[in-house]
Amino acid sequence: MGEFLTSLGFDPWFIVVGLCCSMMILLILIIIMMVSYSNLNRKLQIFMQNRNGESLEDIIKLIIEDNKRIKAHESLNSKAIEELRGQVQYCYQKYGIVKYNTFRGMSGNLSFALCVLDEKNNGYIMNCMHTQEGCYSYMKYVQQGQVEMALSSEEKDALEKAIQYEGGAAQDEPEQKRKKHSAR
Repeated sequence: MGEFLTSLGFDPWFIVVGLCCSMMILLILIIIMMVSYSNLNRKLQIFMQNRNGESLEDIIKLIIEDNKRIKAHESLNSKAIEELRGQVQYCYQKYGIVKYNTFRGMSGNLSFALCVLDEKNNGYIMNCMHTQEGCYSYMKYVQQGQVEMALSSEEKDALEKAIQYEGGAAQDEPEQKRKKHSAR
């Protein structure tokens, strides 16, 4: 046997060292597997604490029943959401407002044009003009973004803002428009 090992052309101690390294690696892997097994066994003991196979079956049945109830409620909720989507298209959801001075010399931008529209751009424009004699309000109906009556520039701006409204915070009008309206 010694002749065979020496005939290979390398020292037989390399084989012994290689086998020792392999055994060390295998020993480390066995220790890792034992720790993993211990952790898994501990988790199983915690899970099975005060339970038997029948109680686990009952728990699984309860989970399945709860799942069926949740699916039924989800179906009802989906139907209700679809109904609400159909109804919300007729609710006012877009608006545009423009504040202005009716006459030069009046301060405070007390007059305003308010446009309120639904999803299909139907709604109304309310123009509230504040003067020294009183406050006058006018209403104009909007059908699909169009108005049959003539609009003031403030009403046009309010209508344009409402049509372009995408939800969230209202867009402030640019400073130039405010100055233009206050000069009237």
